Amino acid sequence: MFSKRLYTALFTCLFIFSHASIGTAASISQNNAADFEDVIVRFKDKPGQAELHAFNGQGGDVTNVFTIIPAISGKLPAKAIEALKNNPQVEVVESDSVVHALEYSSANELGNSWGVDHVNADAALAAGYAGEGVKVAVLDSGVNFNHIDLRDNFDLSANELGYDFVMDDFIPEDVYGHGTHVAGTLAAASNGFGIVGVAPKAQIVALRVLDENGEGTASRIIEALQWIQNYNAAHPDSPIRITNNSYGTGSNSSQLEAAFDVLANSGVLHIGSAGNEGSAAGNGNNVGYPARYASVVAVAALDRNNQRASFSSTGSDVEIAAPGVAVLSTWKDGINAAGPQPFSFAGYADEYFIEASGTSVASPHVAGVAALLMAANPSYTAEAVRSKMNATALDLGDAGRDKLYGYGLVDASSALGLLPGTNNQPVAYDQTVETTQNTSVAITLVATDPDSDPLTYAIASGPANGIVSGTGPEITYTPNTNFTGTDTFAYEVKDSAGSTATATVTINVAPTDAAARTVDLVVQMSATTRKIDKINYVWATAKVKVMEAGAQVADATVTGHWKEATTGLNSGTTGANGTASFASEKLIQSTEERTFTFVVESVTIGDANFTLNGQTSYSITK
Repeated sequence: MFSKRLYTALFTCLFIFSHASIGTAASISQNNAADFEDVIVRFKDKPGQAELHAFNGQGGDVTNVFTIIPAISGKLPAKAIEALKNNPQVEVVESDSVVHALEYSSANELGNSWGVDHVNADAALAAGYAGEGVKVAVLDSGVNFNHIDLRDNFDLSANELGYDFVMDDFIPEDVYGHGTHVAGTLAAASNGFGIVGVAPKAQIVALRVLDENGEGTASRIIEALQWIQNYNAAHPDSPIRITNNSYGTGSNSSQLEAAFDVLANSGVLHIGSAGNEGSAAGNGNNVGYPARYASVVAVAALDRNNQRASFSSTGSDVEIAAPGVAVLSTWKDGINAAGPQPFSFAGYADEYFIEASGTSVASPHVAGVAALLMAANPSYTAEAVRSKMNATALDLGDAGRDKLYGYGLVDASSALGLLPGTNNQPVAYDQTVETTQNTSVAITLVATDPDSDPLTYAIASGPANGIVSGTGPEITYTPNTNFTGTDTFAYEVKDSAGSTATATVTINVAPTDAAARTVDLVVQMSATTRKIDKINYVWATAKVKVMEAGAQVADATVTGHWKEATTGLNSGTTGANGTASFASEKLIQSTEERTFTFVVESVTIGDANFTLNGQTSYSITK
């Protein structure tokens, strides 16, 4: 059902039992390893027979043809790389980076799970929040899905364990241990035994991308992200909404970043380990990949005293922090080849646990909090969850976001609004619309919430001279028969914490025999790309000129909206040159082209509502 692969590549996990080196995978055999390199080749178009021929024609051995990005991975003779770079159909040829699991060594459930208590997830669990219904993909070394503290987190009836990209089968069994530890921190069951995870009712989908040594490759991870894309297309009502990425490398892969961006733009939230390359002094900008990508939340590690772990990577890309020192969690079996040995509790000889440190441990705490938020508020988008966690984090270090702690310690209770004083009131906006006698008009009610809470809409009062129909923000006003003049109604919005705001909609109903006025629109579209706080953004600008009978129209109110960037209305007043400008929201730039479309809804001057002549929708692709 989902893509299979042939590959050769490598990436690594981020606990600390032992320090693992980072490099580039390259080998076909013992005899000619030096002659070949593992590469990812991105083409201008989706790879087909011509692209396969171009790769194989250079003596290459294709291991994977991707669909999430237009690329091929495989082995290529070193001497042929430059020739392939000169192919006009090729955009990028890069090494298939090696990543590693980020590890560091070192009588009741909550007592055994200090990290869960430290991020205030215990209060969330007590209030009934447990992450139920949210699917989290754990990209790691697999998971021991038979563990007593994890078996309930898998949908065994639907055979939805995940996928093993190392062995190429549907049984992502953990033979290394790292993935089982990560999964336990994220979602171990609240069953009165062992430990408890941050979101104990979240569903885990295990995607094994790391081998028995805790190593993987960029191409293998791209394949796992592509698998998620295919899975979500097949399960639109119950998609994977979060990925946890407790591995890293110091080598950037533009194609890995592109694959992460594709999923992020589809609504998947990526959480990743910042890295274990930090210094005791906290100097340097050493966050690893993929956490360094703009589409991934980079998580730093803290101890019980809210002090940054000395190994935790630092830099401007650090976004948030979580417990990552001496955290007890589930383990695959009774053996740990990398350091301290696991143990079992009395009466449960075959259920193993181990204590570990690292940003690998910190990341699933944040992924668990994200799952709690999505379960509590299913309408939350990935960006809304990300913003909520950052806005409600306990600020540590320098005020605001800093290079050691990011926005601070993730706080489940605060993010869920369980603590007093954490909710901000929504904002509702007044607006004026025009219609004519005996003619209905569609109205989009406009409101925002500073906390990104989902909003509900209700008519508070009125109208006196018509009726309102519809639900949510999309409603219709119908004036009473033969009514002309001005009518109003008030509406109320309410957020998930119960805070409300009201606004008024004014409807001007003109007689049907009013002289019709028609205007033409001249619209110039432009797009801008700019780096802001080290993140590349792209946005569009629409300059709308209003013309009537060949003359520029000043002081006209132009109302419209951006299709892709926001659902809110935008209004502006034309100047002496008859022009009003509108800017879209700033979006994170990816390798894929973006199309921005501005739709002009109405042009008015005072009580006069103009008829728009010709085109009203304008687009630009960047």
